[in-house]
Amino acid sequence: MEFDEAEWVIATAGAEEATAVADEEWIIEDGCGEDDADTDESRRSISGILFPTASAGIGFAPFSPSSGNLSLSFLPPSVAVVAASNGLVLIRGPWSTYYLCNPFISEVSRIPRPARPHARDATALVFSANPMSQFHLVCAVHLQGMYQFETYSSGSALWRSSIQEIPFSGEILPSSAVSACGTAYWRTTDGAVVGFDPVIGDSRVIERPDGIGSSARWQLGEAGDRLCCVVVQPSSVEIHVYEASNGWTLVGSIAVVSPEKEAEAEEEEEEEEDWVIGGTIVCRETPWPLRFQSADPQAVLWVDGRVLAVDLASWRVRAVRIDGAAPDSSIDDYVAHINTVASVLAKSSRPISDFGSSLTLSLSLD
Repeated sequence: MEFDEAEWVIATAGAEEATAVADEEWIIEDGCGEDDADTDESRRSISGILFPTASAGIGFAPFSPSSGNLSLSFLPPSVAVVAASNGLVLIRGPWSTYYLCNPFISEVSRIPRPARPHARDATALVFSANPMSQFHLVCAVHLQGMYQFETYSSGSALWRSSIQEIPFSGEILPSSAVSACGTAYWRTTDGAVVGFDPVIGDSRVIERPDGIGSSARWQLGEAGDRLCCVVVQPSSVEIHVYEASNGWTLVGSIAVVSPEKEAEAEEEEEEEEDWVIGGTIVCRETPWPLRFQSADPQAVLWVDGRVLAVDLASWRVRAVRIDGAAPDSSIDDYVAHINTVASVLAKSSRPISDFGSSLTLSLSLD
């Protein structure tokens, strides 16, 4: 979802740094003890998919009944999902208004606006659920042949800018952002991966895995705090994991066939669903890979109106049908979500649904 912000102009004396208006403090605390929400057994397991609805809202499709069919009626109107990180979700409204929310416990708070509007959804959320963690918003803004990374930190409650000369010829793709090991990553139009560390202000360019053609469908993800890449090949889906010392490593693949080619196997495996037979994905249309975040490498795919999550560690396959438009090269707003009971609590008595104020967010995990 994109918003027309051509008419929005903010006069500011400091375009490179915008100071947040601090009228109260917020704390994000880590909870425990909820079913299917950040417990030992389900920690960092994908609970469902956030997706755009036909009514220009946000829907949630759970992989299992225990995940709950989350009601998102608490969200402000006219918003879209931008990114997710460890159970927290970044959403955006008109005029570059950002909100941080936890859909599992129906809490949301507004981030102070940046000094300049962000024309496209090229913003990442970086958050690690540990006691010393802060969250960071990182937006990649294309300016006259180079990129400016605008970051908001919960620790400083400030928007800051860092102009980087990045050695690649393409552009960063909106709605492709993921985070891993404290760094935001995006895909680019020329097939590279761009990363930016919001703490040290350092950028990097990573070549995509070998064997990915210019027309291949591929997407980034994060597993166990490592950057991953899911690639849909003509007859398989590949999962690669990146390490700075060794580059990309192929860690698994899943065969993909049409129903006609798998007709005999389907008769032999009648107990399995018609979209996965004997470890092979059976589909009429070529799958679309989706962004994901989990404890172990996974392939999260749109397959003939369903989203499949295939865990490479256990080969467990989960599926949910999505009541929404199929993703394509221009629609990539499907975001995997991890349930967590991390709570956003206001120290004052002001209700969290008061969207008219700018909030200073501090982060504390017990």
